[in-house]
Parts: sequence; structure tokens; C-alpha cells
Amino acid sequence: MSHTTNTSPDTSLRTLRSIAAFEAVKGLLALLVLGLVLSLTHVDLHAWVLSHIQSWGLNPENRFAAMALDYAEALPHTDLHVVIWLALGYAALRFCEAFGLWNNMNWAKYLGAGSGAIYIPFEIEHLINEPNMGSIAILGINIYIVAYLLMHLLHEKHQKFDEAA
Repeated sequence: MSHTTNTSPDTSLRTLRSIAAFEAVKGLLALLVLGLVLSLTHVDLHAWVLSHIQSWGLNPENRFAAMALDYAEALPHTDLHVVIWLALGYAALRFCEAFGLWNNMNWAKYLGAGSGAIYIPFEIEHLINEPNMGSIAILGINIYIVAYLLMHLLHEKHQKFDEAA
């Protein structure tokens, strides 16, 4: 008995590569933020962030603006070496995952599903506390990616089982 899927191998590979590109962009963003943080080490970061929030016409009470201000306040009191290693580790993880997904490697599917699933409870809690379209979109995208990777792995296991039978 053969197990069929609704997507062609080409569509499946395109979807995996789209997820890989998304993960690589997250790694690049981490490096860009790290570069920005390092370039601003001798600047009053809170004042710098606040001036940019105001120049962009954003409300400082906005969730992302308030979060940026909180980080700007905390960063000068944080060990910069820890920030550097965390950012580099996060970027390396995202790049490794992107490489593996791009090349259709199972270990990367497990890594992507696991690392994405870790965030879901926090995203649900955030959605409950501050419901908005951004929170819904982030949670939805994350659930889609985790579910897709798990379904892809499950489909491959069924395929191998069917071929062995």
C-alpha cells in the first residue's frame, strides 16, 4: 500500500527552502542587531532609541517600542560578552538549520520543529495577554512551520515503512 501526499516533491522542496530562507533571514537579523548594538556602545542607548521612536512617529507605549526602550535601558548593565555570544550562537543555529533545510536533511527538520515549538507557549501567553494581529500572525506562522516540518518527517517515515513492506 503506497502512501500519497498532496504536494509534489518540487513543491515540498520549495516549501522547505522557503522555511530555510526565513531561518537564514532571522540569523542575518540577529547579526545586524548585534552590529547595531556594538556600534552604539558609547551612546546613550535609551535616548537614541527614544529619538528614533519619536522620529518614526511611533507611540513609546507601543509594544515593540516599549520593548526596545526596555532593552535599551537594560543593555548598558549587561555583560557585552554574553550578548555577543548569545547573538552569535542564535545566528549560527539559524544558519545551520537553514543549510540543513535547504538540503532536505532530516536533522534540520527535527531542529526546526523543536526550536520553533519552544516558542509556541510563550506566543500563546503573549496572545492571551495582548491580543493583536501581529501576535496572531507570528503564532500562526510558527505553528505552520512546526506542523509542516513534523508532517514532512512523518510522511518520510511512512514512505520508508511502505517501501520496506
